[in-house]
Amino acid sequence: MSDQWTCKTFLQKILIEMDIQPERTGSAMLDQVAQQLSASSRPLFIDEADYAADKPRLVQLIRDIHDNSYKASIILIGEEALPRKLSTWERFHSRVLDWVPAQPVSLEDARKLVPIYCEDMPVADDLLQLVVDEARGSVRRVGNNLNLIREEGLSEGWDTATLANWGNRTLYTGKAPTRRLP
Repeated sequence: MSDQWTCKTFLQKILIEMDIQPERTGSAMLDQVAQQLSASSRPLFIDEADYAADKPRLVQLIRDIHDNSYKASIILIGEEALPRKLSTWERFHSRVLDWVPAQPVSLEDARKLVPIYCEDMPVADDLLQLVVDEARGSVRRVGNNLNLIREEGLSEGWDTATLANWGNRTLYTGKAPTRRLP
């Protein structure tokens, strides 16, 4: 989701992801989305759902999608404050079956990200463990660092990125630099 999306834009984006030509009106698009979810029995994933939680009309629209699709599974992905934000909307909140907090990224998770972010540069576990440690739980930071490792490795001609050839280069940690005093 995006902060600037209207209900119509939200429905259009869902239908485009479903490879369905959106109808002209919001109510017709709602029917299209609901029918497809019901027929396919596939879940609808909504990332950045926090944006919807701040807009009553979008919260209601997601509830309508759920009800009109005969209770299709809708997975909301958002920040830690999402459950609190949704508690304002009891008719919506009462439909949530489970709250599952995201877990910090692990070495196993990072291994699965290597083919996505570093497809042509194998990364040894010793360097990958450092990446996981420096990421402080963030998948985004692991991805950013794998891109960094890939670029460095390709420019240096590495066959495999290892802790030894990475050396003392810095990784992206998200920490702001400290001020250097004269």
